[in-house]
Amino acid sequence: MSLATGNLTWERRAGNRGHLGFGPPLVRHIDTQANAVAKQWAYDGVYSSKALAHVITGKMKASIRQKRLGPAKYKTTAGAFYSIYEEFGTRYREGHPFFTPGHKKATKAAVGRWRKMLKTGPVQGVKFNP
Repeated sequence: MSLATGNLTWERRAGNRGHLGFGPPLVRHIDTQANAVAKQWAYDGVYSSKALAHVITGKMKASIRQKRLGPAKYKTTAGAFYSIYEEFGTRYREGHPFFTPGHKKATKAAVGRWRKMLKTGPVQGVKFNP
């Protein structure tokens, strides 16, 4: 998370492929699952942040968006120039956090989804113990 710009990204590490000794169909399935979890995580982050955003004109709330950067990699941004001041405050005004708490809530849900997928097994007959 880059606090200066309010950007948050999550990235799947492709370097983990092949360490478990599973073939390409399982790797593709796990990649598909990772993309679904990352997409939902980004969506939940946007939704939670918008729900917590302090609304005066609605411009900041409308500027919170997600963008797909690649496979299982999403970026969520609060685009209004004053979002950083609203999040952390200034020396004259106390902040009203919306971005960080929204993404913390979304991260908890994403970790739960990922664990559930690993426990139930991404492919029938293959189970993991995370």
